[in-house]
Amino acid sequence: MTALQTKITTYPPLPTADITALERLILTKVLDSAVTEDGLKLYTDTGPMNPVAVTRRELSQAVNRSDASIGSLLRDFLERDVLRISAEIGLDPETVIFIDLGEFPWQFIVQDILTRLSTACEFVVIQWISDRSQRPDSFGASVSLITENGIFHTTSHDLLADFRRRDRVLAGETSNAHNANPTPLAEIDDDSVIVPRKIVIIHPQMGVYLGHCLGLGFWTLLDPAGQSEAVVFDSVADARAHIASWENENRPDDYGFHEVAATGRYATIPMLIEAGLSHLLGTMAGTSPDLTGSS
Repeated sequence: MTALQTKITTYPPLPTADITALERLILTKVLDSAVTEDGLKLYTDTGPMNPVAVTRRELSQAVNRSDASIGSLLRDFLERDVLRISAEIGLDPETVIFIDLGEFPWQFIVQDILTRLSTACEFVVIQWISDRSQRPDSFGASVSLITENGIFHTTSHDLLADFRRRDRVLAGETSNAHNANPTPLAEIDDDSVIVPRKIVIIHPQMGVYLGHCLGLGFWTLLDPAGQSEAVVFDSVADARAHIASWENENRPDDYGFHEVAATGRYATIPMLIEAGLSHLLGTMAGTSPDLTGSS
């Protein structure tokens, strides 16, 4: 395996006055940061961290410095378990607590901050992934726009597919200009140039489903057993049927389903990261696949 290079840049900086101490602690553990005249700048050359490690002292101080009157989705999320553990009497202040943000990605924290700003604001995230092999499936980019209204995401695969559709339309216009019986542009088949959208199975505790062999299932956050690609399905219905076929009466409703841009039967690690699933990959987010999984 070779190491993936994941870079993230964001803009504009977040106004420090609108960030609680708890939000700042977690964001600066997930990403690198710098305080500028304009606010808190977030970036990374190594990819986002998850889970993040904080000491009981750091967490307690951040909670105490945060204004409890300010609504915070991050605090609500942490109060389910993490803050309760941190408040237990007798723990050493330097005890390290690991916080899994799989169910509450750092982008949610940013959006919550934006909802508190007095003026409308947007936050842009640009991510680039590559490795030394330079295979077509080993690099890509994505961009996200975060506003108080939502989180919007697209990948370089999606943009290229859109460019190819536009090119096909232009090619049809050129062809029709020299054709006595032109083909209506509405009849041009754009599907032939669209990167297929496939489905992967996800679970907040187990991660991304990689496949199974001899009755055993493999997941990114458990023991991947050497698997380095995730099996994909043509539709959510196919994925649900696959889950229902497992032993121990697994319920499809207990799992999630996420779209990825993939060809063939498997999605590579870069494809999963580009689809916004890096928080479910664990240590696999820093490696590049060289093996094929089993479905």
